[in-house]
Amino acid sequence: MPTPVESECELIELLLREGVDCVHYRKPEMPAKAMQAGLERIAPSLRSRLTLHDNFELAGMVGGIHLNSRNRDVPQGFGGRISTSCHSLGELRLIPDNYDYAFLSPIFDSVSKQGYKSAFTIESLRAGAAQGLIGERTYALGGVGCDNINIIKQIGFGGVAVLGNVWQYSSDRATFVSHIRKLLAMMK
Repeated sequence: MPTPVESECELIELLLREGVDCVHYRKPEMPAKAMQAGLERIAPSLRSRLTLHDNFELAGMVGGIHLNSRNRDVPQGFGGRISTSCHSLGELRLIPDNYDYAFLSPIFDSVSKQGYKSAFTIESLRAGAAQGLIGERTYALGGVGCDNINIIKQIGFGGVAVLGNVWQYSSDRATFVSHIRKLLAMMK
């Protein structure tokens, strides 16, 4: 989440311990020192499964970086995961081979960004998959939840990225864990 969530570092650890492959640590307004303090609250054994969107000087603490309009270049000597975001099928064509994956969004209307509407139809996504643009290296983002994961799997996405659908349950730990487990089970 771009903004802090109560007990966020503990919840991130919980996500990773429950089996989430990777958590994107996206804090565009956070100074490097504050971000480092947050990362240090997460168990060192789990940090390799974190991906930074900002403050790449801290990239040695995590396993991945996410390139975006604020940070377009891979830090010199970085050897971890590289991801990016795309907002059209055409952008997917431009993803370099050395990137591990790309988010495509918004697949469905966003839960966390009011007014951020889907940019795709199911037919356009299927056409993108038929052209080889959507596959193992493409993750669906935007409005993803239990009610539409099966559609995403049928289209052929390599996985999903969830934001609002997960964090909306963060105030109750038992509900949060139950929801994560349900999402993970549906992705199998």
